[in-house]
Amino acid sequence: MKRTLLVCLLAVFTHTISASAADRPLADAATVVAPAAVAAVAPVTDVAPVTDVAAVAAGLLQAYDGFSTLKAIAANHVELNPVMAPLVNHPSLVIAAKAGMTIATIAAADNLWRTNHHNQAIAMLIVSNGLMAAVGAHNAIVLRGQR
Repeated sequence: MKRTLLVCLLAVFTHTISASAADRPLADAATVVAPAAVAAVAPVTDVAPVTDVAAVAAGLLQAYDGFSTLKAIAANHVELNPVMAPLVNHPSLVIAAKAGMTIATIAAADNLWRTNHHNQAIAMLIVSNGLMAAVGAHNAIVLRGQR
C-alpha cells in the first residue's frame, strides 16, 4: 500500500517536473535526453508558473485522500462519495481514480495556463485543492474517531 502511494506521488512529481522543464527553451541536445536532470543543474531563465506548486499540492492532497479513504474503509467506515463508493473495495481502483483525477486537474490547469488564462488556472487549482483539503480534513477526523 505504501509503495503504491509512493509510486503515485513519484508519477505526479515526474509529470510536474517534466512539464515545467518542457516549458523552458532547449539549450542543447542534452536537454532532450534528460530534461529533469539538466533542469536541476542548468540555470533557470524563466520562473515556473504558480500552477506547478499547486499541481504538487493537488497530487499530495489526492494521495492523502486515497490513503485515508482506504484506511477508513479498512476500519469499517463508509465512503460518502457515491462515485467512489463502488471502488473502495478495490485499492488499485481507488489509487487509479485518484491518479486520474490528479492528472486531469493538472492537465486542465496547464491548458488554461498555456492559453493565457492564468487567473482561471490559479482559481481552478485553489478551488480544487481547497475541496480536497476539506475532504482530507474530514477523513482525518473520521480516522481519529472524533466523528
